[in-house]
Amino acid sequence: MSQVTTQPQPASQPFVAQAGKTYRRYRYVMFVLMVGFGLAFLYDGFFRWPGHNAKYSVLEAKIQLLEVKSRDNPALRKDLDDGLAELKRIPKRHTDFDLQLQRVLGFLLPPLATGVLIMWLRRSRGEYRLENDTLHVPGYPPIPLDTIDSLDKTRWDRKGIAFASYHLPNGKTGIVRLDDFIYEAHPIRDMVKCIEESIIARARAQQQPSA
Repeated sequence: MSQVTTQPQPASQPFVAQAGKTYRRYRYVMFVLMVGFGLAFLYDGFFRWPGHNAKYSVLEAKIQLLEVKSRDNPALRKDLDDGLAELKRIPKRHTDFDLQLQRVLGFLLPPLATGVLIMWLRRSRGEYRLENDTLHVPGYPPIPLDTIDSLDKTRWDRKGIAFASYHLPNGKTGIVRLDDFIYEAHPIRDMVKCIEESIIARARAQQQPSA
């Protein structure tokens, strides 16, 4: 009786996963927030806080003068009380360190946000494609399913992340990350399922006894 082998079935149709819309949307929002905070820090460091300091200094000098004059002229006591009440409503004087810190953060955040956005977009560039039992991933050579040795799913149930380790005939090895948040969830899950089925089928074929 001849040996019967069980081969993994090819995908019935190509699975294509583009960048996840939610992933991209959140990253755009974070980029806008970081740039917005940077501009707010610059405004505080160069305009708003120095303006507060100037107003505080003027009012403080006025109060000191009223304190001296009210000793000889009790009628000025009301003006002094009004000045003290207004002083309490003004933010306390900001130190030079406070101003410099706001300015540094303001100058750093926009370029930092740009760099981080480029990194995020690069991480979700291109597309994942599984076609004719071959996985195509940006930045990797074509990976036939039968060259994938293992599938790490320890983070799959909780975070939707799996890692596929492959060993190509030319000796090249690597690990591919499949993330159903960075890329579209349903195609990524289909790819993970196909990879898993391929590994299981090959393992069963190796365990079958010879005729």
